[in-house]
Amino acid sequence: DAALGETVHRLHAQARIAELERAAKPDADAIAALGTQYGVVTRHTSLLVLDRIEDYLRYRIEPKEDDLRAQYRARLPDWPKPVAVDEGKAQRIATLSALWRGFRDWHSTRHPWLETLLLPAVEAEAGEWRRFAPGQDAAGKRVAAAQRRIDELQAQARALQARWPSEGADATSRARWEREATAVMLAVDDLRGERSGLPAVAAVAMDREERDGADAPLRRVEVTGSVARDDLAQDAAPSEMAVPAPPPPPATAPAPMAEVSAQAAPRGVGSNEAAKREGEADAAPPVRARISLRGWNPDTPYLAAIRAAADPYRAYLEQRAEHGDSPAFFLDCADHFRDALKDPVLALRILSNIAELGSENTALTRVLGYRLAQWQRFDLAVGQFEDALVQRPEEPQSHRDLALALARQAQPDVARAVELLWTVASGDWHGRFPEIELIALHELNDLLARGGVDAAALVAALGIPGELIDPLRVGLRVSMTWDADNTDIDLWVIDPTGESTYYGQNRSRAGGHVSRDFTQGYGPEVYTIARPLPGTYRVRAHYFGDRRQSLTGPVTVQVEFQTGFGSGQDARESITRRLESGREWIDLGEFRVEAAPGA
Repeated sequence: DAALGETVHRLHAQARIAELERAAKPDADAIAALGTQYGVVTRHTSLLVLDRIEDYLRYRIEPKEDDLRAQYRARLPDWPKPVAVDEGKAQRIATLSALWRGFRDWHSTRHPWLETLLLPAVEAEAGEWRRFAPGQDAAGKRVAAAQRRIDELQAQARALQARWPSEGADATSRARWEREATAVMLAVDDLRGERSGLPAVAAVAMDREERDGADAPLRRVEVTGSVARDDLAQDAAPSEMAVPAPPPPPATAPAPMAEVSAQAAPRGVGSNEAAKREGEADAAPPVRARISLRGWNPDTPYLAAIRAAADPYRAYLEQRAEHGDSPAFFLDCADHFRDALKDPVLALRILSNIAELGSENTALTRVLGYRLAQWQRFDLAVGQFEDALVQRPEEPQSHRDLALALARQAQPDVARAVELLWTVASGDWHGRFPEIELIALHELNDLLARGGVDAAALVAALGIPGELIDPLRVGLRVSMTWDADNTDIDLWVIDPTGESTYYGQNRSRAGGHVSRDFTQGYGPEVYTIARPLPGTYRVRAHYFGDRRQSLTGPVTVQVEFQTGFGSGQDARESITRRLESGREWIDLGEFRVEAAPGA
């Protein structure tokens, strides 16, 4: 019976599709082919209502009716193959080009540096020390010594500012001036660190008002008591910082940064656009900076029990019986066995339990991939991010995460990584991922600058416009992502002058830049500065809140600290941290810039 036979075949196709979908790596093409042939809706197919033979030909679906099937088979050889047309791509690339020009021009512009910012920074720190009264006890003597020292630094800073107009024009005298100014700035930075251990009468912190939308006014919050370095005691709002007008320029304007060399361009790519901007600086010279990550020791009962046990692994097994449904439990225990007990093999075994909590839970898949990447196990992280891409191809982060992991393997797959990043840069994404294409384009240029691929051939094959291939070196870069959708986490960077760069003030006087605010999930939020000031850059995260239905527990934040990004020779450190509840602040780490660029 024809009708019964059709039903039997469809049921058999459904069973076969279910079997294919249970595979670790489902064959999407085979599933789609079965669904199309037997009229079964799958993850990769949907139902169509077709009225004309031309519709069947357009979608390459063979009709079931005998007369239509005969027409279909007769006309199919001459019917043109469908060509996917992305009508909005040209406009998106034009928008991306405008964003890239603005981003590149901001970082290649000479922003106020020590010649403008040194004296205000010293005076601001002197004002903070005047809040303390010297005395005869140990703390009082420290205050008196620090006040004498800051007075000396203030005098040096005034002298340096007076010398700048005459010394800034000549390369030799300018280099000497910058070395002296750097020493003063670093001394001020050390005094700021010393002050953080003393009791303060009041401090000003910045917080966000309760709000409905992404943009909200700021309010001042008075904080009293002991002020640790991790607080925002010294971070005045940008509008409150007293910075005078720049001193008169030297007779001959100094070049602030080294020009892009021919070797900076990706191999095989023609001269970059920056090289055509005669007299305009484009790339930051190398920065000597240390990356320090904030240690984190979660205070949980199960870790306390494991630490106290004579046999930590047995204690872990006992605690697993109670906490084995929590991803945080396995993350904490894996870190403990790896870092404290120095057993990376056992740590990896413990961490792998996360994969068993829900293989189709994209948040868990990403968390596991991030932690493996933090441990430099990119060979294993790639598989997790491949799964996340299958599960969430509509989210640009899925493509970006996989691209970065592929590029960082022992044998990097640069070609596929660049292709994935170009998918992000040129793609049509939901509005809750604002300007992620600009971040992906900067990362794409960084990969090309590293070499290991025929850049010219790859760029041509992908159809990337030449004006977008322009390596942009930055001295410092911070990238923060998180695993939970509908979640608002803000990246804050406080520079050595005390100025904060964040969503509400996304550009600093010294040239710092923070990307667009992600208020609905994932990030990334990225901080970049081409020519950093000497001193300490502190990096913080503010968990503003979320509107999510949480099945995975606290939000996991992944943060990367990088120096020399875009040069092909960068240094990188990463951490994974958890945020438990809204309105929470955490300190992630810091950069200590120890020498003036080019010194």
